[in-house]
Amino acid sequence: MKTANIKLYSFSELSESAKLKAIEDHREFLESLPVEIEDESGELKEYYGMEYTDSEIIENIEANEYIYFNNGEMTSCVTYTGSHPKAGITEFKFKGEIYTL
Repeated sequence: MKTANIKLYSFSELSESAKLKAIEDHREFLESLPVEIEDESGELKEYYGMEYTDSEIIENIEANEYIYFNNGEMTSCVTYTGSHPKAGITEFKFKGEIYTL
């Protein structure tokens, strides 16, 4: 049997270079999403390519409690909330296996 020790990190625990990668990857993701903005007539319009500052991106990362590998690449995790039977549990999926964090 093979065993492995996988270390995962919060954003604040990353090195400076890994933080930069995480910020740029998240910026690319956020800027690809539509944003609804009310125009002068009160109608909601979808806009793409909204620009975000580093501090706005970091705030979003920390609010969502994303988890990373040491190089700044985001992991595949799900945190259950609300009335879900697994509420309060975070699961990490890696190579087809699911681990509870």
